[in-house]
Amino acid sequence: MTGTPNSKHPLRLWPLALLACASPARADELSLSDDAHLVGTVTAIAENGSVRLESPLSSEPLLLRPGAVQKMVFSGPAEAPRPGTTRVILKGGEILPCELKGLDGDSLKVATSFSDELKLPRASLSAMELGILSEKALVSTPTGIEGWTTQAWKFKENGFSSTNNGPLSHAFDLPDQYIIRFRLSWRNLPNIRICFADPLENGAKPIDRYFIQFNNAGIALQRQNSTGRTYIPFITLGRRPDSFPKSQVDIEVRVDRTQSMIWLYLDGNLEGRFKDPGPAPKSGGMSFESNAGNDTEHRITDFRILSWDATGDRHRTEDRGDKKSDSLIDTDGDRYSGRLESINLGQNADATLTFKSPLLEKPLSIPAKKVSTVFFADESKAAVDAPTTPLLMKLRDGGTLKVQSCVFSGDNAQVRHSLLGALQLKRAAIISIEQVTKPTSSEPAPSE
Repeated sequence: MTGTPNSKHPLRLWPLALLACASPARADELSLSDDAHLVGTVTAIAENGSVRLESPLSSEPLLLRPGAVQKMVFSGPAEAPRPGTTRVILKGGEILPCELKGLDGDSLKVATSFSDELKLPRASLSAMELGILSEKALVSTPTGIEGWTTQAWKFKENGFSSTNNGPLSHAFDLPDQYIIRFRLSWRNLPNIRICFADPLENGAKPIDRYFIQFNNAGIALQRQNSTGRTYIPFITLGRRPDSFPKSQVDIEVRVDRTQSMIWLYLDGNLEGRFKDPGPAPKSGGMSFESNAGNDTEHRITDFRILSWDATGDRHRTEDRGDKKSDSLIDTDGDRYSGRLESINLGQNADATLTFKSPLLEKPLSIPAKKVSTVFFADESKAAVDAPTTPLLMKLRDGGTLKVQSCVFSGDNAQVRHSLLGALQLKRAAIISIEQVTKPTSSEPAPSE
C-alpha cells in the first residue's frame, strides 16, 4: 500500500501505511479519491459505491464509504484469456468478446470467457462485429535500449525517458497493415514529435512519413511529403497537456498502406480515420523526437507494434444507416438492410446468418466468416429505462461492462447488470472496476 492518509478517510490508514510490507504478494489495489492507495482483497461493491475490503492487517473488513474509492485494479493471471472471434456492442457502448452460439427472435446466445452460454436480449444489442482476428505482436515491448539509436534517451523503469533534445529511433520491417501502441507521459510541458512510416534518413531533404506533434498547443497528425505539398494536416486537436489526467495519454495509430488510410486513437477513443491523398510511405521506421526544456521529461512505455486486419475496421466505422432496421455488411463491403432472422451452428460449429431483406425474394443465408458487421435496429421503445450503472468493469479479454453492484465469493464474482440481469464471472477475468457516476449515500453497505 502506498499513499498519504488524511482526515477524509478515517479508516485506520496510518497503521496500514506503516505496515505496507505486510501486504499480501497478490492483492487488489485501490486508488482513493485523495490519491492515497490501499491493498487487500475486495469482497463486495454496493450500488452506492461503498466497498468492503479484507486486509490481513485488520481483524474485521474495512468499509470504505461511497466516493472514497475511484478505481480498483485486481490481481490476476499473467496471460489474458483469448478473445473471441466476435465482438458484441451493447446499447451503452459496452463490449463483449465472444463466440456465436445462436440467435432467435428474442435473444442472442454467445459464449464468453466467463460464461459458456450467455443470453443477450435483442433490445440490448447495438452491433455485432465478426471475423475478429487475434492481434499478434510484431514488435514486443522493449526491455532495454538495445536496437534503438539515440543519444538523448535512456531506458529506465521499464520505459524510455528523455530530459534532453534528440531522437530515439528504430527501423522496422512491417507489413502493409499494422498497429502501433504506446503510452506517452510527461513532466511539465511536453514538446515531442512522434514519427512513423519513417525512412530515418539523415539530412535536410524532404522525406515521406507520418508524424504526431504534441506540445502546449495540442495534438496534430500530419503527412510529410518528399514532393509536392510538404505537409498535409489530417487532424488538429486543441487538447492541451493539462487536459490529460495524470499527465499521460495512450496513443494508438493504425496504418493500412493498401488503402492509404490512418486511424488515430487517444486513450482508446477513435479521434478519426484519414485518407492519405497519395501512396502511403513504404518505410517502417519509428522515431520519438524530444524537444525537452524547462525541466521537461518525456516517457514512452508499453510500446508495441501489432499485426492487423483492416478490412473489418473499415466497415465497422461506417454509418450504420437506417436505425429502424438491421444492417448487414459483408466482407466485400456490400450492405443489406432488413432483419437478422437467426444464427445457426453447423456440424463444425461454423455459424450461418439468415438475413431477410425487403429487396430480396428469399432470405439471405450467409456464413459468419463472410460477414463483417451487423448493426441492430434501434428498439428503444421496447426497452425500459435503465437504472444508474455506477461501475465500469474492464475484463482481461478486452471486454467492458457497466454494472450496478458486484459481490465476490471465492474465485467468482456476482454482478448485477441493468439489461442482462445477474451475471457470474470468474474473479480472474476482471482487470479493474472504477466509479463512473457520482455515488450516493442512501444505499446499504455491501452485503457479505
